[in-house]
Amino acid sequence: MKRLVTLLATAALIGVSTTARAQDVSADAATAKVLSATISGTALAPTSGACTSPANGYQDQCESGSCICVTVNSATMTGKMAGKGTADLSVTVDTGDAVTDVVSTNGCSPFFGVGTTNTTLKKVAVVQTFDFVGTDCAASKVTKPDVLSGGFAVEPGGTPPASGYGSLNGTYDKTTGVVKFTLKGPIVQ
Repeated sequence: MKRLVTLLATAALIGVSTTARAQDVSADAATAKVLSATISGTALAPTSGACTSPANGYQDQCESGSCICVTVNSATMTGKMAGKGTADLSVTVDTGDAVTDVVSTNGCSPFFGVGTTNTTLKKVAVVQTFDFVGTDCAASKVTKPDVLSGGFAVEPGGTPPASGYGSLNGTYDKTTGVVKFTLKGPIVQ
């Protein structure tokens, strides 16, 4: 009898826990909205090696050992994801891990980045950090400037709290330094 009571109590706790978690997930799903933001700015001249600022950031990785660091300070950020303001970007491009076309020598290199926003959304100051990963596919006569594609995730700890993830699509003109991309995905604010 004692085993039966223990078994029933355990089953009841699992049921309550599962129901509570399902409610948490549906609450998150109910408050998440697909939002987007556009970021545009001009990159500083690339430097050799992985970007090391911010310290211990997602951008601080260079698997091949042959990387460049691309920094964009005070890029313009607009959209319903974070409002209006600026974003600082720090991006490591792993040129040593590029895949290339042997005929044209064009190809794609992986990149790892961190963006920190300083924006205003609905009269509220927003400071968020997001990590992003993707590929920078070199410009050719057909696709100038370089094509950027990948994904992003919002880091915990921003003000106000937010979470989410999504896609990243845009361009990078290595000649002028102009970077422009859009983030889009389900965001909980």
